[in-house]
Amino acid sequence: FPYYTYDGWDSFLNGEVGVPEEDIRQEDPPEEMVMDMEELNKLYIEKGIIEFTRERPETDISKLDIRVGIIEETWVPPSSNTFYCHKVNIGDRIRQIVTELRPSYPIEDLQGLKVLVITNVKEIDLAGIQSRGQIVYAEADGHRRRELVLPPQDAEVGERVSVDSFDGPPAHPIEVMKHKVRREVYKDLATDEDGVATYWELPLMTSAGVCKADNGLKNAKVF
Repeated sequence: FPYYTYDGWDSFLNGEVGVPEEDIRQEDPPEEMVMDMEELNKLYIEKGIIEFTRERPETDISKLDIRVGIIEETWVPPSSNTFYCHKVNIGDRIRQIVTELRPSYPIEDLQGLKVLVITNVKEIDLAGIQSRGQIVYAEADGHRRRELVLPPQDAEVGERVSVDSFDGPPAHPIEVMKHKVRREVYKDLATDEDGVATYWELPLMTSAGVCKADNGLKNAKVF
């Protein structure tokens, strides 16, 4: 509200605006209008006034047993035009895993490729074939772009992938299914601006370094 001089009603009625000798509020006007507390907190975080904190999830990525594997064999099941079937070495055993990577990768590009495998999932039937495990991938543009999330080439086959601050033993496959562990973890799995796979904005790590989308697919969901 404008300040008016205090020299009588005439100046007020004439619209003469004055400025007091001293601004008793001693503050600058706000640069922008904030509508609610959520918006105010976001503004404070952006300006570094308060620190961003999140409540740690009850079900986190440590419940998943994610291992470095290497694809030893890939073939096309006769009953499907979409799926590949792979034999994947995860260190102490070979897993047969079915994927929907056929539209995204020619079969020759997959031979000998190191990948990430979620190993503690129940065996399921896909295209008439038993699949035990899930190969991790990044996805964007409504399923139109799909890239494998790959460990560094020097990563050791069979080693467990980790995320800083999220330590703990993996859950039993029945628990993973019963408590919908994967669905909860997927909410916070994504690639960053550099295509690095992250959980809670922390990178998925191996002994040889971070895991990344094959062609650097950024800001994509990871499954």
